[in-house]
Amino acid sequence: MSAGSKTGKMDISKFWFSGGSSNWWNGTAMMLYGPDGWKNLRVHHNAFDGNNPWSIKGSSATHGLIDNNVFKGKAYGIMLYGNGKSDWRRL
Repeated sequence: MSAGSKTGKMDISKFWFSGGSSNWWNGTAMMLYGPDGWKNLRVHHNAFDGNNPWSIKGSSATHGLIDNNVFKGKAYGIMLYGNGKSDWRRL
């Protein structure tokens, strides 16, 4: 899901994400990206089942809440890409 330059609320809930890709870098059930500092994202009450190799990937520039999800299978879970030390200074 990409918000592009939009900064409105995005709420993703009550979905079942099954399966995945064998592509190591792009294989995922959900990718989350938006403008730097975007703070209106919530991913909750979903099921991630049999994803490969990741369930959720996203950008650390996107602030949000990922809660109350069920992760099944061998996937690595959640991976956030960032810009290194500068991400820790940005609030």
